[in-house]
Amino acid sequence: MKILHTADLHLGKSLNEYSLLDLQKEMLEELLDVVEKEEIELVLLAGDIYDRSLPPKEAVELLSSFLTRLTRRLGSKVIMISGNHDSHERLGYASEILSGMGLYIPSAGKEIEETRLGDVSVYSVPYLDRTYLSYLYEMSFKNLEEAFSHHISSIELDSSRFNIFMTHHYILGSAALEESESERPLFLGATENISAGLFKEFDYVALGHIHRMQGLADGVYYPGSPLKYSKGEATKTPGYLLLDTDTKKVDFRELVLSKDLVVKRGLFSELIKETSGDLVFFELEDDSYQPQAMARLKKNFPGALGLSYLNLSSNLSVESSRKVQSMDYLSLFEKFYLESLGRDLDKKERELVRDLLERSSHETY
Repeated sequence: MKILHTADLHLGKSLNEYSLLDLQKEMLEELLDVVEKEEIELVLLAGDIYDRSLPPKEAVELLSSFLTRLTRRLGSKVIMISGNHDSHERLGYASEILSGMGLYIPSAGKEIEETRLGDVSVYSVPYLDRTYLSYLYEMSFKNLEEAFSHHISSIELDSSRFNIFMTHHYILGSAALEESESERPLFLGATENISAGLFKEFDYVALGHIHRMQGLADGVYYPGSPLKYSKGEATKTPGYLLLDTDTKKVDFRELVLSKDLVVKRGLFSELIKETSGDLVFFELEDDSYQPQAMARLKKNFPGALGLSYLNLSSNLSVESSRKVQSMDYLSLFEKFYLESLGRDLDKKERELVRDLLERSSHETY
């Protein structure tokens, strides 16, 4: 059986107020093309389908169209679980009806559902924290691994079948994984880690949560997100995994879209000469602030997302401490505004801030 494993779609996400919906639509179109060309029989969606528990209408419509085309037009089966960004109840709405159409959304109850497709068995557990598992079993656990081990202990594997386990959690191999800033931390502290060794009896473990492709152990994989979702992910290669259960071969495939997310570094005078349709974070090497830098760059870079000054942040801590007391509040706000948004206050904004400061100075508490 040919299987496509992906996760962390984060449909409906915006990055610095820039909607990624058009890129996400293109991303799903590319995945549909892969499913059709590679004759994929099963698609595994390992959590964080949406970017938040109450997704915007456009994101719901996008997912609905994607799943409908997968199951009805292409005839693929789909198994989908919720991640820490999703609402399991909303994602799993009408799951019993949908299973008859080839879309399986396993529950978060005690019984771990086995989805049997040909000679493949898939056992799926959505994102569950230790508090929920303690409530579910009415018992306490010293850490998440103990709770998770108890939860999956009822699974009885048939060794004659190809057994897959799918979940959305932070799983550790031989080394710790690095979470990017777009991945909401699942917990703090090592007591909530789960060892990859817990799943050694399975032929393949389909994971979600980490946005970079990671192979933790034999057959244990994070596919990474199929789109870049933060400045820290600019250097990663987004893509998906293809699994052939007959050969047990796993291939990572890069997903190339019309727009990339990149970091551009240099002097403002040089960067302003360039143009690009990509999503861009700028790192300026100038030794002084450039007037309306972000607004000017956006004329050539419509996808400009952020701007920082590499050579000024360290100086700020040294010089600001000496100068702050000599600066009035309006000057301080102007400096803060420029550093935050990359442009100066216009005349009306400056007058508004001055008026607010004058009012506050006459308030008594």
